[in-house]
Formats: sequence, structure tokens, C-alpha cells
Amino acid sequence: MAKMGEGDPRWIVEHRDDGKNVNGWHWEEKSILQQVKSRIGDVFSNVEVDMGGKQGSITITSCKECTGEAHINTRKGGKKLVVYDLKITLEWKAAGLGGSDKEHTGTVKVEEFASGSDEDDLLWEWTGDEGARKVVEGAARPTVVRLLSQLGKEMDRL
Repeated sequence: MAKMGEGDPRWIVEHRDDGKNVNGWHWEEKSILQQVKSRIGDVFSNVEVDMGGKQGSITITSCKECTGEAHINTRKGGKKLVVYDLKITLEWKAAGLGGSDKEHTGTVKVEEFASGSDEDDLLWEWTGDEGARKVVEGAARPTVVRLLSQLGKEMDRL
């Protein structure tokens, strides 16, 4: 251990009254929640779901709600780590399912969309009338998973 006044001057961290984090050496955390919410809104705006040859159409119309945390952590002069944990509620509508003329609407809540998680960690809650809800869940879930995976990769590149 170096004695007071001895040692490499690079080790000395002086007190700064302005609070500046010189060269980004110390840990900094910046919220990116608003940017993430905006991007989720863009990605889940009027998304047509592939029905796999079945009759009808399903559209994820919008992101109704997005809550949680999203931060970019920077340390040691530029090492970045994106950390997020979000609960997302999407709205959907379906028409012509099984040849019927009836239009159906509902929501899907996706919980535990978080950094470091995978598809198996997501918690799902689908709403809507029973018959349509099951069809929509079966058809739309792979599309939602694909788009969430894409979003996760985008956030990791920030």
C-alpha cells in the first residue's frame, strides 16, 4: 500500500466541486425509458399477424401501456450495459376468425421483458372473448416474441 503523498499520480482521484465524471470513469446511470417506450410504440403499431393459412386476420394495433425501468449504465470510460425490466400491454383486434363476420378485441400483457431473459421467462396474460382469445394467442404469440427479441437486441446495441 502506498504511503500518503507517494504512488502513481494516476491513482489519485481529486474531489471535483462540479461533480464532473472525467472520462466517464465512474459509474453513470441514465434513464432511457422514454426512448424505449417510443420505440415499442413504433414496433407494435398495426402489426399484421401471419395466420399460417387460417381464415381471418389478426392485428396488434398498439402499445397501450409500458411501465418499468430502462437504463444505460456506463463505467470505466465507455463500457456500456443496458438494463431493462418492462411490463408491456398491447392491444389486438381480430376479424373473420373461422369465417365469422364478428370483430374481436383484447389485450396481451407481457411481464418480465427484461435484459438477460429469454422467451421462457416472459409471463403472458391474454384478454378477450374466450374463442377468439385462444386463436389470437396461438397465432400472435410467435410474432410478439419475435418483435420483443428484436427490441432486446436493439437495446443491447445502444
